[in-house]
Amino acid sequence: MQDLAGCRIVVEGLSLQDEVTERLAQLFPQAKVKDRRQRPSHGYRAVHLIAPVQGRQVEVQVRTSLQEAWAGAVESLSDFLGVDFKHGEEKPGEPWLEALQLAADYLETIEREERSLERLGQSRWRGMSHVELTGYRKGQFSAVMALVPYIRKLSG
Repeated sequence: MQDLAGCRIVVEGLSLQDEVTERLAQLFPQAKVKDRRQRPSHGYRAVHLIAPVQGRQVEVQVRTSLQEAWAGAVESLSDFLGVDFKHGEEKPGEPWLEALQLAADYLETIEREERSLERLGQSRWRGMSHVELTGYRKGQFSAVMALVPYIRKLSG
């Protein structure tokens, strides 16, 4: 067991994820940062900051809303099917891991495109209320998950 306490921060977009991670690293200079965006685990992406606090290890996960939605879907699907997708388990003849990986890759593409637009001073969600933004994100996530069976055909 690595940590004794943990929490999760969910933010909108990669830029804010970077900013929050940077601020946490400043608050906890001895913390170790594991950027699972650079080295995803079976599609899982997030940033983990593990900090010593009063002699104990505390883990803070920083996820975007799309990373959070994907991780939640994987956990729900794992529970429903009784398969530990999170750790690379798969049932023979059921290519769920590939489909989940493809979905994660497409969600990352959406987030990278949005970060590029932000750098140009543009934003898809500028002026949206929190409720509108949540609906927009749910729509993006649902669309990607619905397209997963067809992604290989579309990209090939």
